[in-house]
Amino acid sequence: MPENEKALILIIDDNSMNLKFLGNLLVEHGYNVAASRSGPEGLVFVAKRTPDLILLDVMMPEVDGFEICRTLKQAPHSQDIPVIFLTALTGMDDKIRGFHAGGDDYITKPFDNEEILARISTHIRLQQQRRELEHLITARDLTLSVIAHDLRSPICALKSMFSVLNRQCGHDNDVTRKVIHEGEFLVDTTLSLLDNLLKWSYSQRDGICPAPATISLEESFRECATLLRHQSEKKNIALIIDIPESAAVTADPGMAQTVWRNILTNAIKFSHPGGTIKVSAEKRDTCWRVTVTDNGIGIDEKSLAALFTLKESIRKQGTAGEKGSGLGLVLCKELVEKNNGSITVESIPGQRTSFHISLPG
Repeated sequence: MPENEKALILIIDDNSMNLKFLGNLLVEHGYNVAASRSGPEGLVFVAKRTPDLILLDVMMPEVDGFEICRTLKQAPHSQDIPVIFLTALTGMDDKIRGFHAGGDDYITKPFDNEEILARISTHIRLQQQRRELEHLITARDLTLSVIAHDLRSPICALKSMFSVLNRQCGHDNDVTRKVIHEGEFLVDTTLSLLDNLLKWSYSQRDGICPAPATISLEESFRECATLLRHQSEKKNIALIIDIPESAAVTADPGMAQTVWRNILTNAIKFSHPGGTIKVSAEKRDTCWRVTVTDNGIGIDEKSLAALFTLKESIRKQGTAGEKGSGLGLVLCKELVEKNNGSITVESIPGQRTSFHISLPG
């Protein structure tokens, strides 16, 4: 079925001649049409049924089209409906005022049939493409969530099995010890990737809501360092935590741990064997600024600009061949911002990289 046969267009105009002319024109070209004689009447219609597009007269008694458009764009159920103004006002100031009110386009009087149909067709097509994209994104995020959730259980089971092996098997055999340690490392890495994927998927669907609490930065980072001890020891990397005992932030503890884990994992990944990673914190106004600095390979300017995106170009292997999904830093940015914070990075290629995370104290 052609796109215009599916589209419902609401015309809001106090002029009966305009309603009749536009209504007949649109019906002739296969559109479904509804009409309202005033702005408030149009708002009542939209509250009950969502049109695909609204043709809105600017000059109406009681409430003008600009105010009606602002009301539409402020309401969650109608903010995405494209609005095309119908007006005899052709001045640039009037057009700018309409766009500031949230309007998507203008049709000037006297009407030209071809112009009306062309503009409506364009916005209907864009609206349908937007909805299709939203459906695809929702399906993608749901799929990722299901995959990550379903894989997490067997990975956790493997982690428990390796833990039992580590306790029960003798370590006098170097081969056995090496296999167990490598297995634990691979399981921990895979579980971390799945956790990132799961949390990112939820965040894309607004499924993650922070539960703020007071967090001791020193305790939180030492807990994270303990979890990553195997990775740092394997590369003989010194992890120095130099945070004042008084340093505390207000954030979701689980989200904070996810951010620390990803930042420290990245620092370990891109540090040379025998390197040093330092974590420090300083009070700045009402926030604590945490800095994680490594003396590893650094980040070039091009990659730095795209660091918090999912671009393939920045998914580099670590100094020991470690791989990643490129998702960790994207997740960090989203989680930090959900907790009213910010994250930045500076780097000198071949020398060092510093991540700065600011959170309210």
